[in-house]
Amino acid sequence: VHGVQYAKIEQCCSGVVPLLIVDALFPGEVPFGKVKLAASNEYDYMKNFKVLQAVFAKLHIGKVIEVQKVVRGKFQDNLELMQWFKQFFDEHWKGGSYSVPSRLRTLSSKENLPRGGGRR
Repeated sequence: VHGVQYAKIEQCCSGVVPLLIVDALFPGEVPFGKVKLAASNEYDYMKNFKVLQAVFAKLHIGKVIEVQKVVRGKFQDNLELMQWFKQFFDEHWKGGSYSVPSRLRTLSSKENLPRGGGRR
């Protein structure tokens, strides 16, 4: 996601990047008040993916995410998930603008964000 600097794909295990992608595609559908933007442990990651799954259900998106695998931060599991999100984004993006830094500034006024994203 442009504007979020992660050094490794494994850092997507927090669920924040998938939620930002869904927010870009379906503005206003992600209840960020329930999202732990500064998630730093598997418990918080699971909560973020629970929010993502609820949004998927609301939007009738049939993707099943193996959350137990993804939150462990393993390369292959996160790579496969982000490859799916890339395809999903390409199929649903209607163009326009979405500024992740701006969106995160708005959201971070409610919660402190780590610099450079989640887990390393």
